[in-house]
Amino acid sequence: MQVTSQRASAILYNYLSGNHFDKPFLLLANVCPVVPLSFMKAGVGFEFIDIDESHAMSTEKCLTAIEAGKYSGLVFVHAYGKKYDNKEFYRAVKSLDPNLCIIDDCCLCIPELVDSLPENVDLCLYSTGYAKFIELSYGGYASFRGVRSC
Repeated sequence: MQVTSQRASAILYNYLSGNHFDKPFLLLANVCPVVPLSFMKAGVGFEFIDIDESHAMSTEKCLTAIEAGKYSGLVFVHAYGKKYDNKEFYRAVKSLDPNLCIIDDCCLCIPELVDSLPENVDLCLYSTGYAKFIELSYGGYASFRGVRSC
């Protein structure tokens, strides 16, 4: 399913507040400040996790943290618009906890206008506008699994 809004952060907020997440999310330490603000406004906790040498989420640290079972989900940020191939990482995350929510933050990437999600991803966010790759007359859009609401 797809949804559009004036801002990708509005989609994130609606997704977070429209679903019951009783444990915090893991967020990349160098994430855009609007992401943790959206979590705070939605009343969903979060903890930061460090980046690796490629400026992406440290998958090793992330998997170790998820094994402890104290998280509702994670937000993977494709930093600087670089699209990472996370199939194996997301598969490993879901094998540890199939209910863990994976949000794929592609807001800095070139938008893929398809109504499909990467395997094991629950919400895939894109952002468009004056400072982005493309302007689509609305600011953000997302694809999500129908299991959760947006």
